[in-house]
Order: sequence, then C-alpha cells, then structure tokens
Amino acid sequence: ELGKNTQYNFVPEDKGLGYWQPGFEPQSGYLNERVDNGVVVRQRANPKVITLSVGGNDAGFAERLAYCILPNKCAPATPNNTDARSIVAIELANLKDRLQTTYTSIKRAAPESRVYVIGYPQFVSLQSTCGVNASGLDSDERIFIRETVSYFNRVIASAAAEAGVTYVDVEDILEYNNLCS
Repeated sequence: ELGKNTQYNFVPEDKGLGYWQPGFEPQSGYLNERVDNGVVVRQRANPKVITLSVGGNDAGFAERLAYCILPNKCAPATPNNTDARSIVAIELANLKDRLQTTYTSIKRAAPESRVYVIGYPQFVSLQSTCGVNASGLDSDERIFIRETVSYFNRVIASAAAEAGVTYVDVEDILEYNNLCS
C-alpha cells in the first residue's frame, strides 16, 4: 500500500511537497501520473536520464559483510568450502530475473529516457592488514568479498544488457580509498 512501510509518511497537509514527498511511493511510481479521486494530483515525471543501483540489499551485502567482520570465520570465504560459495553464487544469479524485470519496467515506463544501471564498487582492498574499521577481515574473507562483488556486477551487467539499458562499471572507483586501503 502506498505511503506505508516507507522512509517517510505521506502528510496530505504538507502543501510544499504534496505528492512529491520522498518515500511516499517507490521512485518508479513517479514515472506515472498520480490520480486521486479522479483528479490528477501529480503529473508524470519525464526525466531525460535515469540512474539506478539496485540489488545490494537483496543480495544481503551489508549482512554478509557484517558477519565476515565478526570474529567468526565467514564460511563462504573458506577456500575449500565450495558448497557455501556455490550457495552465494546461486543466490546472486537468482537475482538476475528480478533485476532485469526492474530495469525493463523502468525502461517501459520511460521509453524516451536513457537508463543507466550502476554496479557496485570494490569496497574492500586486498591489503595485507586492515585498520580498525575492518580489522576482523582476514585475507580469505577480503578475497571472497571482492570475488562476490565482481560476480554480482557481472549478474547486474547481464540483466541490464537483456533489458536494453546501459550498465555503468564503477567497480574500481574506490580503489585506494576502500576498506583496508
């Protein structure tokens, strides 16, 4: 339901932003006209360019990284644990259809817009030691995280290509400024 479970709640009395309030509905909803009780309350947005980055939350990046930073050993990062690594790869690959559907629906809703899908940066370096911010990551875990980001970026790029939108590679944008640098 629109206006529920969002970052912001819709406040009809707010005459400033009205139906343009952030978090009132998914951003893709702004590509369509908004009608309430038969009255157009918001015209359809017609952007020339749309940029988006989606999938990291679905892939569980934050949870996986937090788990790996904890004192436990991150199971998929163990080099010989092919079962755990395979599970992660399958979970990421299974997101491809959802990503492609998202990209296609945005392209369909805004056919005159150029749509750019942004991948994910390598947020961990392979340096031999990490500072306080990521001291719990050992070498195997840093390698696993980097391989996972690269693999997921390939999944995203493939979904973007199939949806007919442009993939933007930002994988190396944080190099020398990422965790453990």
